Amino acid sequence: MSMIKKGILLILVCVLLVIIVRSSTSKQTDSEVTLQHTNETATVQAESDDPLIVAKIPNAQFSTIQEALDNAKPGDTILVREGVYNEKIEWNTSGTKNAPITLKNFTDENPIIEPRGTTYKDFVALNGEWQIIDGFEIRNGWDGIVVNGSHNIVRNNYIHNNGDSCVVKEFCGQGILVVSAHDILIENNRIEQNGLTNYSPWHVHGIYLSDYYKKVCPIL
Repeated sequence: MSMIKKGILLILVCVLLVIIVRSSTSKQTDSEVTLQHTNETATVQAESDDPLIVAKIPNAQFSTIQEALDNAKPGDTILVREGVYNEKIEWNTSGTKNAPITLKNFTDENPIIEPRGTTYKDFVALNGEWQIIDGFEIRNGWDGIVVNGSHNIVRNNYIHNNGDSCVVKEFCGQGILVVSAHDILIENNRIEQNGLTNYSPWHVHGIYLSDYYKKVCPIL
C-alpha cells in the first residue's frame, strides 16, 4: 500500500473516532437540566425522561405550578423545586390509565403551595382524571386539596392550617375533600389544624367525602 493511501486511511480512522466520542458525550448530557440562580449555576440530573421542572429562580423552565400543569400531557412528570408557591391550582388536564400525569416534589426538597384564599376555589383542585399529587406542603387555603375527578392519587402531602379564613356556616376547612368521584387513593398524608379558626361543626375535617353530584365516591 502506498504512503498516500496509508495517509488517507489514517485520516478516515481519526475522523470516525472523533464522531464516536462526540456522540457518546452528547448521550451522557441529554438528561441534565441546568438551573440558573443569580451568579450560581447548578446542574442536576433529571429524575425521569424529560420531566417538566418548576423552580422559583430566573430562567426556570416554569416559574409557576399552574403553568407547568397547563402544558402537561399524559405521561408527563412535573418536578417542583424548593420554595413557596403563592397560587391556587386548577388542574384540568387528564392523564390516562397507562400514562397518568404526576405532580411531585423534587427529591429531598419541600415545595409549599400556599393559595392564601379567603374565597371559594382558593385551594388545589384536581379536576381531571389519572392525576397524581405527591410530596407537597399545602397551607393557608380555603381547603387543602379538592378532588373532583376520578382515578386520582393523593399521597405524601402535609396539609395544614387551611380554612383559617372561614366563618361559621361556610363550607370550608377540609384537608382533603372528595366530591362525587370514585377510585381515589389517599395514602400517607399528614393532615392537621384545618378549619379551626371559629370551631364550627362545618369545619375541622381531615378527609371529607361528598356526594354533591349524586355519585358514589369510595376510597381505595
